[in-house]
Amino acid sequence: AYHVIGNDPAHGMRMAEGTAWWVVPRLLDAIQMPLFAFVSGWVFSIPTGDVGRFRAALGRKLLRLALPMASVSLFYLALATATGKAEGRGVLDVLVLPYQHLWYLQASLWLVAVAALGSLAFAGRPLAFAGVGLAVSLILFLPVPRLAPNPLAIEQAIYLAPFFFAGRLMRAAESEAFLRASSTRFAVAFAGTTIVALAAAVVTFAIFRAGGAEATPMQTAPAFVFAVAAAVILMLLRPRSRLVEAIGARSFGIYLFHVVFAAATREVVVKLVPGIASPVLFVVVFTVAVAAPYLLHGLLLRNRWSALIFLGE
Repeated sequence: AYHVIGNDPAHGMRMAEGTAWWVVPRLLDAIQMPLFAFVSGWVFSIPTGDVGRFRAALGRKLLRLALPMASVSLFYLALATATGKAEGRGVLDVLVLPYQHLWYLQASLWLVAVAALGSLAFAGRPLAFAGVGLAVSLILFLPVPRLAPNPLAIEQAIYLAPFFFAGRLMRAAESEAFLRASSTRFAVAFAGTTIVALAAAVVTFAIFRAGGAEATPMQTAPAFVFAVAAAVILMLLRPRSRLVEAIGARSFGIYLFHVVFAAATREVVVKLVPGIASPVLFVVVFTVAVAAPYLLHGLLLRNRWSALIFLGE
């Protein structure tokens, strides 16, 4: 939805700033990447009892991120070059520096490496490591560092790290099981978190409105609280959908390739149906941007080499 609508008037559906459509990317921008990082921290695990198993597991995790990052980055660069939109970017640029939406894989390489080495150093004390990781990452997060150059999106990794460790901390503390053990405890936690999320959201968007959404950094204390509270609410609610579960099984392929399908579909539809209503355009492009890479993911899995190179499987 974020990429279909566009993060600014020059991209996506090219919606003018101030329109109702403009609100959606702003809302998603505040919680989408933090939510991904939070869930990544929640599910992260690696064996630390044996050095050999640890090294093998870390290698597999890094390979699963690095191979698709490299292959899909080169694929997008080839498309950009063929259409005259490479903007002077070369092979080394897209492999070492942030490139399009694939910066998330680069940042994840840092998060996985730090989380794995920290888990090894704090073996047997996951709660202590999660607490230390959250504290240190927040110290780095709040100054909003700007790095030039920015190798493997380390700047974005600094942005995502507190959310990753917040997820680790909740999991290590077994907080969900603790809250679900009592209906009263659960109700109080859910109500309290909702109030905190709403209050933090109001403050966050007041800051954005005062400074301009594009000019104001996301790395503020209220924005952090808002995103973590939103993630906690979702983890407590645990909404279930068979459709979303089925789509989720191939979410990695959708993440990797949705941009190219969304852009191509938008261009074709706008040319075939000039003046198409924005809601219709959104539904058509959104549907294709999910369905087409979903099918492509299945095709890539049919061959062991394409599955390895493009999906890291």
